[in-house]
This record gives sequence, structure tokens and C-alpha cells, in this order.
Amino acid sequence: MKIIFYLCFFVSTVCGVRPLTLPKPTGLINNNHYIKSVSGREEGSLRNFHTINVLKINRGGSVIISKSKELHQFSRGGVATSAKSQDDKSTPSSFTPISRSEMPLFLSISFMMFLFIYVFTTVRDTKDTLVVSNCGAEAIPFLKLYGVMPCAFLFIMTYTKLSQSVGKKALFYLTLLPFFLFYAVFAFVLFPNRDVIHFVSDSTMAGSGVGKAAFSLLQYWSFSLYFIVSELWASAGVPLLFWQVANDVTPLTQAKRFYPLFAVIGNLAPIMSGKIMSYIVSLQKSSDDIGFGYTLKRLALIKSAICIGILTLYNVVYKLAPRQSNKSVETK
Repeated sequence: MKIIFYLCFFVSTVCGVRPLTLPKPTGLINNNHYIKSVSGREEGSLRNFHTINVLKINRGGSVIISKSKELHQFSRGGVATSAKSQDDKSTPSSFTPISRSEMPLFLSISFMMFLFIYVFTTVRDTKDTLVVSNCGAEAIPFLKLYGVMPCAFLFIMTYTKLSQSVGKKALFYLTLLPFFLFYAVFAFVLFPNRDVIHFVSDSTMAGSGVGKAAFSLLQYWSFSLYFIVSELWASAGVPLLFWQVANDVTPLTQAKRFYPLFAVIGNLAPIMSGKIMSYIVSLQKSSDDIGFGYTLKRLALIKSAICIGILTLYNVVYKLAPRQSNKSVETK
């Protein structure tokens, strides 16, 4: 019986015979025992492929023969490293669906989304404070209808024209930089000179109702402009700029695992923004416009640092994306 078993094993190794059925051996091999036959040849100086025939003895006595390939890579020093170590890096862990090889790209995109949402949360709170305190709450619907809507239309038209005439990277830069440039100019130039650039109030010209709201928005035109730009950032930041990058560098197989976690990490930004905003406000020495001006300058400096961070992550993401695609092809 032992001679017959090894004869079958030799035939399966040489000729690739399909699964056989033999009487259940007694006293030779335990149930569910595995025997491997390794054959192969070396290809080049760095790789060696081995074909492995595996015989499994089931409880019913049948012999199942299966073939698999195992890749051994040899370093220049002659030390063999199994391909399983590379597969472990590309295999998601039990705690997260992101593998170790995908983690740099995932963290870069997630942190970029975090920065976009952080800026949105900061400017949202600031624009409401400026308009409500100086123009009244009744001016916000009027400003959204007659200020935000036409500017949003002009923004989309300008963006469409630029997308047809400039490259992808230049389009991202030309769309992102004007926002942060305006926030810096507003904090360091417009708001400190608000008494000079704003119109002189006249109660007889203001009237009441809609006329008063419209006149107050024109009078404090820099605050109205800040509100409009911040509303445009809400539409251009995460919905347009971020998702354009994310869809461009994330293939469909990764998008199913990446996108839900983008939202989880990105939505931590409002919490962080509230903590930082509270700390900056606590540094104010006075609660008047002078103290608020210092707060705007500190926030503008943070926004400038975030702008540099977004541009840096943009370049990092596009450098990591080709490497990630090559690794995914190799593992396949």
C-alpha cells in the first residue's frame, strides 16, 4: 500500500494527474495529512518560482492533488525572502480595510480632506459673525440671493474656461490660491482699515426692511465680500477641489474602502476647529473690534499654513498614486 501511494504521488507530480480515489490507508498517514512536492527552476538571479503539488488525504480516503505557485525573491546577498511578506503589506488587516502599502496614500488624502473642512468651519463661523453683527440677520437671505448666487455662477463659468485652457495642476492652484489670498488681505488690510473703506452711514438713505438690509450690505461691502467668498469656498473646497483629487488618484477597488473612512477622519476637523477657535479667542485682550482684528490675523496665519499644507499634500498624493498602482499590479 505504501508503494502504491508514493507511485501515485510521483505520477501526479510529473504528469499533473487530477484527483484520485484510493482506499483509506491504515497505519501509514494520519487523516488530513499534507505532502508537498516542490519542483521548479531559477529564473534570473533574483527570482525563483516553485510549483508545489499538495496531496491531501481526506477522511473518506480520497487523495486530492492541487497545484500552486510560490515566489521566492533573492536579495543581492543571496538571502531568500518569501513573497508572503510582500502580500502581507498589501493585505488589509483585521482592524482596518486599509493595507500597510496603501496607508501613506490614504493618510495623505484623509488629512487633505481634514484641512479643507477645517477652513470651511473657520470661515463659516467668521462670516456669520461679521454680517449679523454689522448688517443684521435679515441681510443674510438678501445677500445669498443677490450676492452669492451671481458670484457662484461667475465662478463656475470661470472654472470651466480655465479647465479648457490650463492643466490639471495649474487649475488646482488657480482655484485654491485666490481664496487664501483674500483671507490674508482681509485680515491684514481690509478689516484694519474698515473705517476708511466703508461708506458713511446715513439713516435717511437706509430706509427700512429690504432697503435697509441692502444699504447695510453695500455700506459694509468688505464684510459682504467675505461672506460671499466663504460661501463659494463651501462649494469649491471639499465638493470640487478635494473630490476632484480623490477621484483622480483613487481607483475603484480602493474607493470602496477609502471613501467611508475619508468622511470619518475629515469630520474630525470641526471638533479641532472649535478647540483652536476657543483658544485663540481666549487670547484676546479686549472684546472690541481691535481684539477681533487680532483674532482674524491669527486665523489668517493658520489658513496660510493650511494652504501650504494642502499644496504639499497635493504633490505628495500624485507622487504616491503611481507607486500604489504599480504595487497593485505586481501583487496581482
